[in-house]
Formats: sequence, C-alpha cells, structure tokens
Amino acid sequence: MQPSDTEIAEILDVGRNTIWRIKKRYREEGLQSALTDKPRPGQPKKYTDRHEAEVIAQACTKSPDGSKRWSLTLLTEEMRKKKG
Repeated sequence: MQPSDTEIAEILDVGRNTIWRIKKRYREEGLQSALTDKPRPGQPKKYTDRHEAEVIAQACTKSPDGSKRWSLTLLTEEMRKKKG
C-alpha cells in the first residue's frame, strides 16, 4: 500500500502542501523538475557561485586558534583579509 501524503510529510518533516506541490510538478513536468527548485523572484544574487565556493571551502578548514568552529563573523573577517 502506498503511503498517504500526510504520512510522507511526517516522514520528511515537511508540510502536506509541499508533498502535494512536488507530486503535481512531477505529473505535469517530469522527474527532473520535481527534484529541483525553480528560480524564485526577488533580488538577484549578490555573490557569484565562485564566491560561494570560496566561503564554503574556507568554512571547511580548521577554525582559527581559540575558536571551536567558524562563525559568520570569523568567516567574514578571513575573507576580507584574503581579498585585501
């Protein structure tokens, strides 16, 4: 027996409307469309994919001495140092 939308939503910890919307997109547009987010309206991105990758790469390195992990403040300071 196939699980209900409510059961799927509970398992994935999302709302039933999310399940309904994804299933509808799958039926109307296919699997690839259902698995990816559509572009959303709003302000354009401020940073390029390359900039995002640099920040992620930095966040994956060892945090500075005296810090257990990277904070947004520490990452910002470090990225500013690198950019001069």
